[in-house]
Order: sequence, then structure tokens, then C-alpha cells
Amino acid sequence: MIDPRQESELTSLGDCQLHWHSSDRARSHTDVLALQAATPFLTVTANYTVTDAYDYVLVDTTSGNLTVTLPPAKGAREVEIAKKVAANTLVIIPSGSDTVVGDTSVVVTERWTSLRFKAYVGGWALI
Repeated sequence: MIDPRQESELTSLGDCQLHWHSSDRARSHTDVLALQAATPFLTVTANYTVTDAYDYVLVDTTSGNLTVTLPPAKGAREVEIAKKVAANTLVIIPSGSDTVVGDTSVVVTERWTSLRFKAYVGGWALI
């Protein structure tokens, strides 16, 4: 049995504690694209250590060779690093005793090379 207040809520075409419209809460394709566009993004022009605040790092090597250090590999974290310009070299290194597919560094020389890294126990894989 429902009381008059609950009946009013149910018949007012809105949501209430007893009933809601799940289609109103479903994410649309536009919503998903907007969330994907919100990926934390950073452009760097100096040596940089990736933090949890960013998932995508765009590296501008115009002023010289740069080194980007990956954070400690944990969970299934993913990080993407891209080299923006042709000049100079980008070196990506893991932190601590982590490796990148068994190696201690990745060297990037080509413009617009983008590498995506995924953490696993003991290091980073390229995906």
C-alpha cells in the first residue's frame, strides 16, 4: 500500500524513491565521447615524471632531448606518451626497478610517434 505522497510522486511523471526512468540515466554516445575527451592531458617541454593526474603526455622536444619517466607500474594503469616535433630525441624510462617489456628505456626519434603503456606486475607493456 502506498501513501498519498508516494502516489503523488508516482503520478507526477518524475522520479521518486519507488520508481525512476532508467532510460533517463543511460549514457548516450555523446556522453561517452565527452567523457573520453576529458582524459587528463599535458604538454611538456622539459624532463617530466608522469603522475596519476595525467593519462596522456605530449612531449615537445623543440628545445632539446627530453626524458619522461613513467610512474611505478601498478594496477592496470595506462599512459600514452607522444612526441610532438621531429627535432631531438625523447627517452622514456620506467621508475625504480620497473622495465618496459624487459628494457630500461624506449627511445623515440620520429615526430608524432605515440606509445601507449599498460602497467603489469614488474613493469610496463607496450599496447
